[in-house]
Amino acid sequence: MRRSDSDARSPETTTSDSRGQKRTKYYKDRPEAAKRRNDIRLMAMRIAGTPRQADWLALTAEERSVYRETAAGLRALGSDIAVAHAAELAGVEKRGFVYVITNPAWPAFCKVGRAFDPESRLASYQTGCPDRDYKLHYAVYFEDCHAAETLIHDTLADYRASGEWFRILPSTAEHVLDQIGGYL
Repeated sequence: MRRSDSDARSPETTTSDSRGQKRTKYYKDRPEAAKRRNDIRLMAMRIAGTPRQADWLALTAEERSVYRETAAGLRALGSDIAVAHAAELAGVEKRGFVYVITNPAWPAFCKVGRAFDPESRLASYQTGCPDRDYKLHYAVYFEDCHAAETLIHDTLADYRASGEWFRILPSTAEHVLDQIGGYL
């Protein structure tokens, strides 16, 4: 059951494990809220091209806010596969990530695809894998991820195995992504 925004902000009374005392626990303390904020921050850091926390903090608060808003919007689109698919078909949103995913069961292959939220896409692959061993190697943000994915697939065409799967090392795919990222 999903809480409304007003319910999410209401305090809850809980018992502290360490002292057995009652204390007020606010919505920001909920693990799912903390995870959501952290996921959005990490995606915003990817969009900003600041992989290190120090680089992220060097941005102004306004810049970080803009990146977080973009990340929150993309995460909302990418968190539900049906919503993401509908948005892609309608051409509503072109911004997103091109990612490299691998699985140790097929060490000679990399999947190079696009998604609004690469972490959600990875989670969807893990659902169908009993070992949950798919790995997101790399993801680059593009203002037009459709064009970027097409260009990357064209560049890697000689290595295509099937669809979005290529017979290349993850480092090769990362290198191509970085090169194309500099052009788009």
